[in-house]
Amino acid sequence: MQTSGGRRRLRIQDIAHSMGLSKATVSRALNGKQDVDSQTRKRVLEVAGRLGYVPSASARALSNGHSNTLGLLVPSLTWPWMLEVIRGVADAIEQSHYSLMLYTTAGGPESARAFISQAFPASFIDGLALVVPPGMQDYIHDLARQGLPVVVIDDRGDHPEFPAVATTNLDGGLAATRHLISLGRRRIAMINGPVEYGCNRDRLEGYRRALAEAGLAFDRHLVAQGDFSEASGVAAMQSLLQAGRTIDAVFVANDQMAFGAMSALRHAGRTVPDNVAVVGFDDLPAAALMQPPLTTVRQPLYEMGRTAAVMLMAAVRGEPVEKLVELPTELIVRSSTAGSAAPVPESAGG
Repeated sequence: MQTSGGRRRLRIQDIAHSMGLSKATVSRALNGKQDVDSQTRKRVLEVAGRLGYVPSASARALSNGHSNTLGLLVPSLTWPWMLEVIRGVADAIEQSHYSLMLYTTAGGPESARAFISQAFPASFIDGLALVVPPGMQDYIHDLARQGLPVVVIDDRGDHPEFPAVATTNLDGGLAATRHLISLGRRRIAMINGPVEYGCNRDRLEGYRRALAEAGLAFDRHLVAQGDFSEASGVAAMQSLLQAGRTIDAVFVANDQMAFGAMSALRHAGRTVPDNVAVVGFDDLPAAALMQPPLTTVRQPLYEMGRTAAVMLMAAVRGEPVEKLVELPTELIVRSSTAGSAAPVPESAGG
């Protein structure tokens, strides 16, 4: 192996040759094995330091079964809320003796297969925290079955047996819809994210429960589907408007889609909040900068990442870990829901 300057990297056998020792003895001394006498270990460490020996992390992992490295697997770095989760994970791990290795599966199944084939068999990581993308659950289940500690962030998918940290998604959907009802809104639509994610199923259930509490009928034609992107929020809002149904409010399952929904309403000549009140979910920094500023359900994203990292380090140490930690959401009221709607005839309220 060459260094960046073109020189060959110093190897254990180079130290062994210079000291007249066996490679095995030098390796055991560098790894702190107890079957090497203290004087030999001291001499080996002195020579290694003088020669500038830098141990290979992968070789060390293979020799002792521990890399002191934790993995974080995320679908994509383009998700706006992902950076806060990563920051929480990184801050918790920085205060420990572990290092952090970040993986993405933006390339789909091929990325997943590469991760499975490279990271785990080589013992590059001691544990894995992840935001599970659809289609990855079986891969992760196989890793856990082989003994890799796993903690899921946000969505437990088809394998609720994994320890997980999430937010109170159902309560968040309930609070968002109750807020709209409290303002006199009665024709409340919802733009939901991919139903493969349990968080979206929970947010939809919160919406339905709030309607039922208020004696409002659930109308499946008032529920549109998006994929978390702003463009899908535009398309979903356009489809609701083009269907010709009366709408005076919309609860959107994430802020990105809410931004798109507000744009579509503007282009359709609908004023937010006078004609249509809008509530999002996440509380991204951009939510407060929208015109009007977006009412939204805040997820404690940083705390989710930090909690997941703490749980993972405990699991790696063999300590018991809670199956599910749910952190509370919070409704943040801004101008996108200010004021009250014009009265809707009872017949239109379903």
